[in-house]
Formats: sequence, structure tokens, C-alpha cells
Amino acid sequence: MQYKYNNFKQNKSNYKLFGSYFIEAGIVTPEQLQEALREQKNKYPYKKIGEILLVRGCLQQNTLNYFVKKIIRPERENQRNEKLNIYSQSQTDRKNILTLNLQPDKVCKILLVIIMLLIFANILSHSGAFILNEYHGGDYSGRLFRLDEESNLPTFYSALSLGFCSLLLSIIAYKKRASNSRYTKHWKFLSILFFFLAIDEIAMMHEILTVLREPLNASGIFYFTWVIPAFIFLLVFGVTFISFLKALPQKIRTLFMLSGMIYVGGAIGVEMIGGYHSQMYGENNFAYGMITTIEESLEMMGILVFIYSLLFYLQKYLEKVNLSISFKNKTNR
Repeated sequence: MQYKYNNFKQNKSNYKLFGSYFIEAGIVTPEQLQEALREQKNKYPYKKIGEILLVRGCLQQNTLNYFVKKIIRPERENQRNEKLNIYSQSQTDRKNILTLNLQPDKVCKILLVIIMLLIFANILSHSGAFILNEYHGGDYSGRLFRLDEESNLPTFYSALSLGFCSLLLSIIAYKKRASNSRYTKHWKFLSILFFFLAIDEIAMMHEILTVLREPLNASGIFYFTWVIPAFIFLLVFGVTFISFLKALPQKIRTLFMLSGMIYVGGAIGVEMIGGYHSQMYGENNFAYGMITTIEESLEMMGILVFIYSLLFYLQKYLEKVNLSISFKNKTNR
């Protein structure tokens, strides 16, 4: 009968088995150890293997004492100390790790409350301007809460939410690249697109396209001329990303399309109505304020649905993303 040496190397606690020391030293043969183990199992389950080897004459008492005192016990104590050090270090590292548990429902409930507060404050602001006849007053403090104004709280929130989408998309793109996904470039493009939208929300770069108004003789619903190139972009985008959308899980695809319809419906659809009203009646009036309220509300709600879909996708299909930030110098490694 042949015996494999590996059978005696380690137990479940990662300690080397007792008999392995004597096999390595050439004092006990694998056959002798196997017989002793069989006897321990069948006849003396409460006896230690060293005692059985002594009774069978395979070991001398002084040899056993020497191995236990000088070799086996010190080695196992070192192993135990190493495990304690590793555990202690892991606990320290865990305490130093900042963990963010971004649950879709909780995050979106918080964002929804913020949106509702911004809309409510915006309506109060427009109502106050209408009652006080302050629509032409440039120093009216309520402008801080208007959804149609620049460099105020709603603008800051919209830019942050779009930037958050860009961050989530970049995380997904990174994970997709690691798995050599076919649609990595699509995720990456979406991340860049939403980063641009976040910058545009603050810088209002799309307003530059109003220079096309005279050359195109744009009026009515196309009075805000930037909607024309936006339409063209949407057509190209739709054709380019149709395979990407089809490859998404059904729930994610539905949420993506729903968020897109809500956002575009506000950003372009209601914007066109606002353009018509702006040309006919101007912008410093309560009606235009309500049109922009609907427009911006739809945009924020569309982004909210998109954030939910991205968080749900990360939770369902990617589960966990590890982010490590180190402030150590290379020389300290």
C-alpha cells in the first residue's frame, strides 16, 4: 500500500499534523503513522497520537518530549501569533476604510425630498415676485431659489446630480473594462456626456447656440435655437445606442428609457414651449416662471430615475466596488 505524504501535512486549523514532524525527521514511517491513526480511530479515540506511537514502540519518550518542547510547540505559537497580527492588522485596516452603502431606495428618497423642497421654494419665489411685482427687479432675493435662474441652489443641485450620474457611469465603465465587456465604450461615453451636462448646467454653454437664430430665421418653438442641434444629436445617439439598450437587462432598459423620456421631455419639449412664450410675451412674467418650473422639474425627476437605475444596476449586477485612497509616500512602502 502506498501513502501520500501530503495526507499528514496540515489539518483544518492550518497547523502541521503532529505525526508529520516525525515523518519529516525519518523517525516514523508513513505506514507506521497510518496504522497508529487507524488504531486511534477504532480503539482509542481519546488517546493522543503521540501516546499511541509510544505504546507501539515507534517513538521514545525523550524524543517525543524534545519534539514537543523544542519544535512543535514553538512553531505553533509562532503561527498563532502571526494569525493574531494579521487579524489585528485587518481590523485596523477595516476601521480606516470609509464605507458608503448606496442603496437605491434610500438615496433616491433623499434626493426626492430635496427636489420637492426646491420646487416648493421656486413656486414661493415666483409667487412672491408676482405679488410684489418684482419680476423686473434684479436684486430680488427669491432668485436664489428659482429653477430658471443661474448660479443658485437649484442649479447647484442639478449640476451635482448630473455629476453623480457621471461618477456612477464611470464606475460601471471601469468594471466593464475589467471584464472586457463589449459595451465598455458606451458606458464611458455616457460618463463623459453627463460630465459635460453637469458643466453645462453651470456654464450654460448651450446658450451660445442662440447665434444660430438669425441665420436659421428661427422663431416660435425653435426660438431657443439650441434645440435644433439637440434634436440632431438625439437622433444620432438613438441610432448608435440602440444595440446597447437592447443588451441591458429588461428592468434597467425600461428605467433608462423612462428617465430619458422624462428628461428630454422637459429639457427639449417644454423648453420649446418656453421658447414660444419667450418670443411672444417675454420671460419676466409668472406664466414663463411656471413653464420653466415644469421644465426643470421634469429634468430633475428624469435624472432621479436615471440615478435610481444606475444604483440598482450596480447593486444587482456589480454588487461591490472597492475604492482605496492612500497618502503614503512610495519610500514608505
